Amino acid sequence: MRARELAVMVLAGCASAPRDEIRPEDLRLDPPGGERPAVTVPEAPARLTRAELEGSVRAGLGAFLANVAVSPALRNGRFVGWRLDRARYLVRWNRAGLDLRVGDVVTRVNGGALERPDEALAVFAALRTATELRVEVIRDGQPLTLRLAVAD
Repeated sequence: MRARELAVMVLAGCASAPRDEIRPEDLRLDPPGGERPAVTVPEAPARLTRAELEGSVRAGLGAFLANVAVSPALRNGRFVGWRLDRARYLVRWNRAGLDLRVGDVVTRVNGGALERPDEALAVFAALRTATELRVEVIRDGQPLTLRLAVAD
């Protein structure tokens, strides 16, 4: 999909991602007059740094959850995980290489369960010293593990 088509979808409200997840630099619109530069230099991908991860943990799980919306995903009346409904920084996370999508059902993070509040708090606190972020999800009915290294 071309950047111009994406911009039209976002402005029309048809894109699945909330508008605050897309920044102007993500759209890469063609310059006026339809001329394109001869060479496009891709932006260096973002990274998940130890300092960012520690800062998020220090701010607390509540601060993190204020920037995401999730809903419980059930199968046969049993909890499976948390469906990602929106995330303020989803574009940034994906630029870093996570490939998390709206609609993914997060079942575990770094091997830890997330069903009960005490489990989620323990998983979140353990991120302070994690060497990678490993998110187990169910996407389109299939289990998938997403990995993102933590840069020191």
